[in-house]
Amino acid sequence: MELKFSNTGNDTNLSEIKEVEDTFGIKFPEEYVDFLLKFNGGAPNKVYFLEDDADIVFNFFLSLKNSEFNVVEYYNDLVLEQNLFPKEIIPIAEDVFGNVICISCRVSDYGTVYFADHESNYDLSEISNSFDFIINNLIEEF
Repeated sequence: MELKFSNTGNDTNLSEIKEVEDTFGIKFPEEYVDFLLKFNGGAPNKVYFLEDDADIVFNFFLSLKNSEFNVVEYYNDLVLEQNLFPKEIIPIAEDVFGNVICISCRVSDYGTVYFADHESNYDLSEISNSFDFIINNLIEEF
């Protein structure tokens, strides 16, 4: 079954992505930019990611900026207001339990995807060093 998303944000473009990158002072990994251009967030029809120690049930991926669940609002709340993550760690999704999935834009671990458990003060645990690996390995059921 093909990966599809419902409740996506409005279509976005490279200039809107660049505007957000400039606002955050970061550069998104190309595979994440491709995802935003293709889907711009939403609820996936394949929700399970089961790999090594990761057992995640995705609720939704954040859109860039033009929906209720968007990267800019999450970044402003979790990074700028609450200081839960370094400024180069960008919230990109949420699981069904309210945990946050983030992507790194730091030089040292660029493109690494992290799980932030809300029950452990949003401590970061590495899920994968590739956003595409996660997207390509989502399954409908297990």
